[in-house]
Amino acid sequence: MIGENQPLLLSRQKVCQMLSITAREFYNLIQAGKLHPIQSRQRHARVPLVEVLSLKAEFSHRALVLPYEKFIRSATFFTMNAVEINDKLAELKCPKAPLEYIERCRVAAEADSRIELIKEKSFGEFMQVLGVAREILKHDDLRLMTECLVMIQKGEKEIQDYIRGKYGREYATADILRFIEYFWNWRTMDPESVKFYFDFLTSREKVLKECAYRRADYFVYYALGIDFGGEIADLLERSTLGLIHKLNFLVDTYVYGESMISQKDLSNLTDVISNLLGAAQSCRMGRVPKGKQKELAEGMIPRAVSRDQFFETEKGTSFGTSPKVN
Repeated sequence: MIGENQPLLLSRQKVCQMLSITAREFYNLIQAGKLHPIQSRQRHARVPLVEVLSLKAEFSHRALVLPYEKFIRSATFFTMNAVEINDKLAELKCPKAPLEYIERCRVAAEADSRIELIKEKSFGEFMQVLGVAREILKHDDLRLMTECLVMIQKGEKEIQDYIRGKYGREYATADILRFIEYFWNWRTMDPESVKFYFDFLTSREKVLKECAYRRADYFVYYALGIDFGGEIADLLERSTLGLIHKLNFLVDTYVYGESMISQKDLSNLTDVISNLLGAAQSCRMGRVPKGKQKELAEGMIPRAVSRDQFFETEKGTSFGTSPKVN
């Protein structure tokens, strides 16, 4: 019986655990009329188990698309089951996929012969056929840069130019397209799938990709350390879009107690945004000579928003001999 293992009324913490949601999403579900908590004598919110199970069933039937779906389909040919595929996803630093989603990919790969797939008998053979695109997959900074640029609608030729400009590496557009095809087919994802994927991201990658998703393009350029190709005032102004998103994220975290954020943290970030906008206004009004504006941007932004503090330590990308694929 259902009631044998679970209480009929669940705490907020248990509801969040069962539905894999945050405290903020818990309150959003209440506002949307999906959950109807009952106040206990101690004035604690308790949610009926039947409502939670109904929502869990609803969530499980929603369609899901992951950007590396084509890799999952290929992986069904060199693995025995969904658990093995998830182990391989973890090895490649991709969030694990729901088991039923992997099985759906397996059925689709076997049933639809029109879809061109790499169908090899081992992971090593798959990587060999993948070709030079595996180099993008294996280098964290290069991979993150490619993924963020795809998210802000940059084509493979533009991505090729950015990679050449920052890393001095030459990749054919076909190699970049191959990586996107198997590991970052972003354009196929609906908002619910994006939300599911983002829930598994952390730290620098989460901030950067959420900024890219909200089209804070200039902030993404700065964070990736690539030439923004525009006016300094634009760089300063539009970089604040990412910071404003970060501020909203911190405010929600503070309100819902999801981590240790102080009012001082919020105040400091607000000051940073104000200072950047003030500097942008000075550039537009001619108070800063043209020749000094780039120096202002290069000096002020890192001091205001240190990459080490905001994104953690910037990792260098090493292009030595790739490790042998097992």
